[in-house]
Amino acid sequence: MREVDGETCKETVAALVVVVALAIEASASEPPPAPDPALVPPPVPAPVRAAASARIAPHERWFAVGTELARYQGLAPDALFGVPVFATFGRAQGPRVRVAFARTEQRSAPVSAGSSAFRWTGGRLDGSPLRFVRGRFVVSPALGVAVGVLDGRGTEVEMPGGGARPRSG
Repeated sequence: MREVDGETCKETVAALVVVVALAIEASASEPPPAPDPALVPPPVPAPVRAAASARIAPHERWFAVGTELARYQGLAPDALFGVPVFATFGRAQGPRVRVAFARTEQRSAPVSAGSSAFRWTGGRLDGSPLRFVRGRFVVSPALGVAVGVLDGRGTEVEMPGGGARPRSG
């Protein structure tokens, strides 16, 4: 324990300031105690970022297959529905070609003396020479040709007839 005497309060406070400063400096020169290794958490690894090589290179080959639901209007009195299957191939950021094949359900339509049944079987070839990519959006103009056969048959009539007519579009 230390005692500080002074004739005035000002002298006493100045002496206390010196004593406190010496105590702080003495404790500052001592190294802090080492932490207990059992209480120190293990280091957290830094998050791994996807490598640039994981992205698709612009000239890498690209292939996709799929199906869709289609409605064909104007081939028969009523709309025909089908499920075309397609395959697309080309470059990831370049030209692509798409080949599709479709066969619709057979659809009947009433006529004055019975009914008629229609079915469309066709294929489509599309080419897309350019691709414009901006973020998540892609614009790709395409040119294509479709060919097929419309099969029409008379049903529920005295002398049914039928025939297939090629069509293109």
